[in-house]
Amino acid sequence: MLKKFLAYLLNKKISEFGILDIGSYCIKYAEVNLFQGNFSIKNLRKVYTLSISKGWIIDGKVFEEEINTLIKKSKVKDLFIILPLSNFQVKGTEEVTIPYDFGVKRYIDINVFKDLYLKFKEDKDYLFPDLYISHLCPYEFILDGQKVRNILSLFGRYLEVKAYPFFLKNSFTIETLKEFLGRKKIKIRHFLAQNVCYISNFLENNLMDSDNLLLINFGSSGVEVTYLKNGYIAWSFYSGKISIKSILEKLAKNFDISFNELENYFIVEGIKALKRSSFTIKIKGRTIHTFKIVNIFLNILKNCIKEIIYIASTNNLKISKIAITGYPLKFKDFKEIFFDPLFLKLNFKIFPWDAKEKDLKSIKGFLNFLKLNLKGKHILDMNFEPYEILNY
Repeated sequence: MLKKFLAYLLNKKISEFGILDIGSYCIKYAEVNLFQGNFSIKNLRKVYTLSISKGWIIDGKVFEEEINTLIKKSKVKDLFIILPLSNFQVKGTEEVTIPYDFGVKRYIDINVFKDLYLKFKEDKDYLFPDLYISHLCPYEFILDGQKVRNILSLFGRYLEVKAYPFFLKNSFTIETLKEFLGRKKIKIRHFLAQNVCYISNFLENNLMDSDNLLLINFGSSGVEVTYLKNGYIAWSFYSGKISIKSILEKLAKNFDISFNELENYFIVEGIKALKRSSFTIKIKGRTIHTFKIVNIFLNILKNCIKEIIYIASTNNLKISKIAITGYPLKFKDFKEIFFDPLFLKLNFKIFPWDAKEKDLKSIKGFLNFLKLNLKGKHILDMNFEPYEILNY
């Protein structure tokens, strides 16, 4: 899909465009410029209070105003939107409504499991040239107290530039991943702002060092995996089953601690401190042995990574480098987990990206980080344990 996207940009002579990623945890916006093989990013912004999540009540007016503000501040003529339309964990007879003309309130109902892409491609009046589904979110969320199944209509009519929503055709749970990925033809592709930034950079500069690179992005609502071969996306999948945030939430519930308190200890005290067997915390008069919490969390994280490696290996993927990004990297001393003896047996090369959530230049920073580290410098040897779903 990335090759098709870049070919589309080349054909349309689009060198500057915007990316709007409406995620389940936050909204991200970036402006991208392609010039003579160089890939630059500017005007990055994150808005956490406007995230889309099941059960959350979102102020529709504020949401629309924020989206409109982002667009008005942008100077680009083309905007590529990453949309959380549905998690598709519904029956095959379920339908969703999608507007195909933002100027007039006309709608068509389509079955989410049918040829969504071809349906819109055949519609000459449809605003967008291509249609994919990416960055999945709960099938229903709450807007001003009313259940909503379609996010496109919330802001589509406010756009003052061309909009190209990218969607993923289907989604899979961890139980169905192995069966699906056993097929010879893999059609799943996802397209997130972070991915397009550094992968496009690889393509534009023909960095062959990106061969056999497996990117594992631990998002707050799921995990995304992308495999690069010869500088191109050769394989990828998404699973909402593995969510670092949900794992922490379950840990917090199990130990009767609020999620915010637990997350804060990971960020402030750090992995290194939490691994000490003598380290304890007191919450509401109770003493909690934090090392138990962190040991469970780290084992789950290692097992998640191991399962991802296993799934990739069953598809005959040769992995020489692994990049880990996303939610866990906000934790202090996150790299400490990679010096665990369990991580030192296999021959994979791995480099966690130490990005700060508040650093709005993080995507560009990751680009520069990859440029340096894919040449063989400062890359660590790692090992992983089998994945196990939380069960205690």
